[in-house]
Amino acid sequence: MWSKKILIIIYKKHLYLLLLMILLVLVNIVLYLTQFIYRNYQVPETVTFSANDTSTLSSSANVRNPKLAIILDDFGLNRAGIEEAMSINRHLTFAIMPFLKYSKQDAITAHTKGYEVIVHLPMQSQKRDNSRWLGPRPISLNLKDSDIDKITSDSINAVPYAAGLNIHMGALASEDKRVVSAVMRVVKRKKLYFVDSVTSSRTVCGLVAKNIGVPFIERNVFLEGSSKNKSYVKQQLSVAEKLALKNGYAVVIGHVGSAGGKATIQAIKETIPEMEGRGIRLVYVSELLK
Repeated sequence: MWSKKILIIIYKKHLYLLLLMILLVLVNIVLYLTQFIYRNYQVPETVTFSANDTSTLSSSANVRNPKLAIILDDFGLNRAGIEEAMSINRHLTFAIMPFLKYSKQDAITAHTKGYEVIVHLPMQSQKRDNSRWLGPRPISLNLKDSDIDKITSDSINAVPYAAGLNIHMGALASEDKRVVSAVMRVVKRKKLYFVDSVTSSRTVCGLVAKNIGVPFIERNVFLEGSSKNKSYVKQQLSVAEKLALKNGYAVVIGHVGSAGGKATIQAIKETIPEMEGRGIRLVYVSELLK
């Protein structure tokens, strides 16, 4: 009788442990999916042009000499699309992540080939980030100002010829005035510019940059998002083109590596002649800040 009760107790104990393990696995799956969605389905552009509407795509635009700055993120590690990107003979801006295997090499090669180089600064995206996506030495909310200063300075030094910085991930960090201020003070001291990738609708980067006196501009359109195929990227380029024709300029962000790669680069290559035929000029980000 007692042995049967003991077996029942042991069975229940193991059952509870099994249920607890299943719960932990489910929690980790949810966290992983949250990270995946955050990394791949970024804050959408705020313009409302239809990509299929070509009525405003003409050389007789509302502004003269419309400009388009294309930033390509994620140089430094994954090689998908990098060789192809560096074969485009136009003014492009390459955002290179610091402290990675090819960070220095990509920066030097890009500069030598005539591209503009900026630091793709890893910044905390949510409470628990996937370190493989975020990269080494990210700017996080728990860092002291002196630590943020050190990491930002080291990041700039790790990317030769950097003319500015933009944000890698960074949804949470870009909402924190103290953290952003610590970054901007370094940008100011180094006489660089800052591009807000706008991965959060609550970003304070523009306000802080204005207060500190940092040359600043923000991203208008992401080339990838819910889809990374060539046709989708072309649609996003069309949206950016219409924005440039309306306002005089637009800033778009695409990606090499796993977040974009060869499909993104091929779409850009195929679209350039059409855009230039309608009067759009590709420029470095710094050319928009002069």
